[in-house]
Amino acid sequence: MKFKVGDKVKVRKWDDMVKEFGIDFDGDIMCPNQFFVKGMKVYCDNVLVINEVLEPDNSYVLEGLEGVDDYDFNDAMLIPYQFTKEDLKTGMVVETRNGNRYMVYGTHLVRNLSHVDLNNYNQNMKCVSDSDFDIMKCFDIYDDAYSIEDIISPNKCYLDLLWKRKPEEKVISSDEAFKVLKEHYGCDVKIKE
Repeated sequence: MKFKVGDKVKVRKWDDMVKEFGIDFDGDIMCPNQFFVKGMKVYCDNVLVINEVLEPDNSYVLEGLEGVDDYDFNDAMLIPYQFTKEDLKTGMVVETRNGNRYMVYGTHLVRNLSHVDLNNYNQNMKCVSDSDFDIMKCFDIYDDAYSIEDIISPNKCYLDLLWKRKPEEKVISSDEAFKVLKEHYGCDVKIKE
C-alpha cells in the first residue's frame, strides 16, 4: 500500500481511470481488485486525507468531503498530492527558507513593507533567483487575528499547516564526508569493510 494515515491524496480523474481500466455494464470503473462506482465520481480531482488504512482489503477510508467515508478507495484510484504554486490562494501564509512568513495576496507574497513576486517561482515553489526565498511551508489561517503582523509572527498560533517541503537529499563527495566525520570525532576516520 502506498499511503498511510494522514497522507494527502488526490482522487484520480474519472476519464483517466476509464481510459486505463474501462467501464462495466453498470457504468462503474473496473479498477484492480475494486470498482470505482458512479457515486464516487463527485470525489474525482479532489484533495482528501487518508483517515484509515484497511490492510486486509488493501483499501483506504478518506476524509475531507461529506459522504466520502461511505466508500473505500485503493491505490489505483489515488495519486500522491503535491502542493504547487497553483494551489496558493489569497489569504494563505507561506514560510520561506530564511524563516520569514508572508501572506499570499494575488500574485505576490506580502510582509510589512516588502513583497515578493510569485512570478519569480517555479511550480515547485522554488524561487528562481534566490533559494533563501524558496517556500518551505504553507498555512491556512484558522482564527481571527488583529493584524498581518499577528498572522506572520512565528510566535502566534493562528495558522494550520497545509503543506511542508520534504527535506532534500544532500549529495557530498567521500572527501567531504571524511572531513565532516573528522570534525565530529576530532580525529581521522577509517571506514570498516
